Amino acid sequence: MSVEKHTLDNGATVLIDHMPNSQTTAMSYTFRVGSRFETAEENGLAHFFEHMAFKGTKNRDVTALNKEMDDLGARSNAFTSKEVTSYHMHGLNEDAFKFNEIEADMAMNLTLPADELEKERGVILEEIKRSEDNNSSVLINAVFDTLYSGQAMGRTVLGPSENIKSFDRDMFDAFRAKHYHAGNLIVSVAGGCDPAKILQDIKDKVADMPTGERSVFDPAQYVGGNCEIVKPTQQVSLAVAFEAASTDDPKDEIAESILSKVLSGGMSSRLFTEIREKRSLVYGVAAGFSHSLDTGLFIAQAGTSPEKVSQLIPVLCDELNKLRQEPVSDEEFNRAKKLFRSHIAMEADASSASRMTSNMMEFNMHQRIETVEDFMARVDSVTKDDVMEAARRVFSTKPSYVSVGPEKPNESEQIAMRMGFEL
Repeated sequence: MSVEKHTLDNGATVLIDHMPNSQTTAMSYTFRVGSRFETAEENGLAHFFEHMAFKGTKNRDVTALNKEMDDLGARSNAFTSKEVTSYHMHGLNEDAFKFNEIEADMAMNLTLPADELEKERGVILEEIKRSEDNNSSVLINAVFDTLYSGQAMGRTVLGPSENIKSFDRDMFDAFRAKHYHAGNLIVSVAGGCDPAKILQDIKDKVADMPTGERSVFDPAQYVGGNCEIVKPTQQVSLAVAFEAASTDDPKDEIAESILSKVLSGGMSSRLFTEIREKRSLVYGVAAGFSHSLDTGLFIAQAGTSPEKVSQLIPVLCDELNKLRQEPVSDEEFNRAKKLFRSHIAMEADASSASRMTSNMMEFNMHQRIETVEDFMARVDSVTKDDVMEAARRVFSTKPSYVSVGPEKPNESEQIAMRMGFEL
């Protein structure tokens, strides 16, 4: 697989992944702006702006825009993360040029009608309430808020309700002028459409988009900490977290990914075996790494009854400690690496929509698109010693603990002591 990368005269980046046997094409217009680029007063604006992109342009009002996308039989949606906002369409190859016309129109010609802004304000306030009712969302939001306290990295993508109520048209216009320009744009295309023709069409459609310097955010500083949120639920949802590598450390990133497979990659993984299969303490347990441009986290998550938390924590900590004290067996290492390689291969064989998104995310993170063969070679170069070194590095940092449930289990002291930290 080889992905073409083109830089247009105005600074926009275009990624084209030609899949000649695919009957569909997926296309995204992604801007390098998310919640990490916001001030505290702006928090939630990137996501709100994403919603408003579907509320009409100079060429299509909201009704015409919705109808045109539906008439194409395409899947149309968008998402905002901490680092990007992405608008995407996926449908038949024959409609790829129409996708581009619509995407470019939304990127350049939004009208932000006052009545639609007020209606969407209500929609987002309901979205925030839904998130606050979801234990998993509350837990992850609390993890980032605790571990990156007082920083943009720690804030939610949705933002607080108070901010959503306060945003006015002037703030939207200033935000658009600052971030929605060609210097921040990545257009990602994957599928069976003609690559040369779609490239030319993209050039034509975005030629008048103003140029600009790529937006930047303040570096994140991991601070760690503990947080226990009382909420009327039957289970305690908990997370134990550690500082990890960023995407600037590519070999460490791969070693950590293999390490996560040893811990929770399948039904023979250590945490699943010890916590669920042997002790029946949870329905599910997961552990993984979150790698960002300038920081990284390891997070182990589980949910259990309040009376079982004191049993779960020692087992979890003991399994993490074993990985920094004892070499992984050949069998475990080979299984974890095989699982990781399989996921990479399946992603490469995935649909045009998956390839479109993964190409965009990889380029945003690494400023390059790596072939599957080259990436597999890097995975194959990782040794058991690399994985053990990753475990020693990560699990030797001070642990953080976050819980959401009907009571405060107060397990932070036990976690710190079991991981070798004095209070």
